Amino acid sequence: MTSELAFECAACQQHPPAYQTCVTAFTFEHDVKELIHAFKYEQRLDYGKALSFILAQRIHTRITKYDPLPTLLIPVPLHPTKLAQRGFNQAHDISHALSKHLNIECDRHVIKRTRRTQDQHTLNASERKRNVRGAFALHPQSQHRLRSHTHAALIDDVVTTGSTCDELSRLLQQQNDIRVDVWALARAAKQ
Repeated sequence: MTSELAFECAACQQHPPAYQTCVTAFTFEHDVKELIHAFKYEQRLDYGKALSFILAQRIHTRITKYDPLPTLLIPVPLHPTKLAQRGFNQAHDISHALSKHLNIECDRHVIKRTRRTQDQHTLNASERKRNVRGAFALHPQSQHRLRSHTHAALIDDVVTTGSTCDELSRLLQQQNDIRVDVWALARAAKQ
């Protein structure tokens, strides 16, 4: 089980994403993959809390050595249809847990998903990028709230190619001079 910063991987060095860093607690494989799937698809919220606690510890030891913590956590939104099917947004649950552990504001109303996209796990890297292009928008009220933040972290369960987080980072940066980091439970082993 490993964790990495975005710019430690070769792909990110060659094509830097819009976000500054990517911190994860695990590699998305074996038992961790099973735990995250149970959390996400079987509503094993206790697994999500435990994994989020480990991520909070990883962030605390890794980030605070080098950088200040962000002042805002933003969970990756689900489309309303997907939210209704699943019953909860796993990124919001992770954000909520991190907010408690790290004492950082969490706002799930900053970004909304404006169209339903195909599930990312069924797509290759270039298809993922096209799939999420233009799929998000800022809530109108969030522009005012974002002005008071210069550093935010996007929260998700798994980062595979980083396409979703890259799209969301660009959206946030278009509206505000803001540093965006990505925090997730796990990162895919292969990019």
